[in-house]
Amino acid sequence: MSIEQQLFARKDPQYELFMRKLVPNEPHIIGVRIPALRLMAKEIIKQDPIAFLKTVENRYFEETQLEGFVIGTMKVRPEERIPYVTAFVPKIRNWSVCDGFCSVLKDAKKHQALYWSLVERYAASDQPYEQRFAAVMILNYFVNDTYLEKALAVLDHLKHDDYYVKMGVAWAVSICFIRKPIETMPYLHNNHLDDWTYNKALSKITESLRVSKETKDRIRAMKRKKTP
Repeated sequence: MSIEQQLFARKDPQYELFMRKLVPNEPHIIGVRIPALRLMAKEIIKQDPIAFLKTVENRYFEETQLEGFVIGTMKVRPEERIPYVTAFVPKIRNWSVCDGFCSVLKDAKKHQALYWSLVERYAASDQPYEQRFAAVMILNYFVNDTYLEKALAVLDHLKHDDYYVKMGVAWAVSICFIRKPIETMPYLHNNHLDDWTYNKALSKITESLRVSKETKDRIRAMKRKKTP
């Protein structure tokens, strides 16, 4: 069977309806659950992942998800993976593909400098999902002593009106605080985030179970007032 036929064979109509609500800007959804896509990716990697990457058509949401999973998990050296990553990022057209792709780029944990150059590259883009890619890579892999200051500087300069970019930045800033509260607090007091993104970051901090009640009260008091 072709990849498309395999995907339709795994179609779950209820999941399709669920995903159409969750990813409203994606018109071509089959309805294949993530575990099934991951299993397909494993089978492709066992056979011929390079051939798959050369022929994948990206007609459907799940084809693009599958391509991302193959790129992130196939057995190649980190520096060999990068060209596939840079070819894939411009294909991202929704938050789900973006976030799922970032989650499988495990090389970034050990090869920080290699992937940080990608973060800087896509942070400088004017494309919304390239900016979100930068933000989500930060929250997944770069909230640490080595990169925190640089990460906050990048987040501070991600400027796009797209809702999913703003949410990505807010999410990343909240993770920076949750993991590194002492180091991140000065940034919360002095930043260039727009009011919506800043307040959303504070809200996400207060939703965390890892933040004390006293700290949550302090964070709530820092919320910016809406201008008339």
